[in-house]
Amino acid sequence: MRENLSAYKHFKSKALQPAIEEINAKTDLVVTYKEEKAKGSKAVRALTFAIRENLENIDALRPVTLPARAQMELTLSSESPTIDPKTRKTLAELAEEFGLSRAQETALEGCVIREGLDYLLEKAQIVRSEPRANAGRAFIAALKGDWQRPVKIDRKKASAKVVTEPPGWREWIREKYPNARVPDSFRVLQTLYSDVAAECKQELAKWQLPTENSP
Repeated sequence: MRENLSAYKHFKSKALQPAIEEINAKTDLVVTYKEEKAKGSKAVRALTFAIRENLENIDALRPVTLPARAQMELTLSSESPTIDPKTRKTLAELAEEFGLSRAQETALEGCVIREGLDYLLEKAQIVRSEPRANAGRAFIAALKGDWQRPVKIDRKKASAKVVTEPPGWREWIREKYPNARVPDSFRVLQTLYSDVAAECKQELAKWQLPTENSP
């Protein structure tokens, strides 16, 4: 989630304090902090954090997988990086194309500052490349999940597998199994009696019997 928490009191109540409480409850760390106020003012100018091991939780913890991308990105700085008018126009066009809300359009500005405009344009193109039931949701997911262009793999059509009939296999069957009916083809023999076909190939390879058409 990304919210406009420019006021410190909102940042403290919605982001800082809940995060610290969750860390202290669910991890092997204990986090505390101290506010440093500007001289002669009640305004908070900096935060100092102290982190130590939480020995009470260590035995009850389960591994936690952290997201690859930050879930909330905030700054206490009163000066935000500026976006040039051309880029802002492009963001407005993207927001209109994908039906984004004003809050989502604002989030795009933060994404441009972090990742650059080319990142957004690449994800937009990936979403456009296929029909989408909800293009706006797909675009947001592409930005958060860092979707990549599909890699085209050229696969040559596999040629039809031809079953080679070992020369002299019919003679081998008649000699080995004189009372058996000789199948119409070696493929049929492989299908019905795979063990006999394997034995036949092995024996013929060993003795290199002549072909049926040999004199």
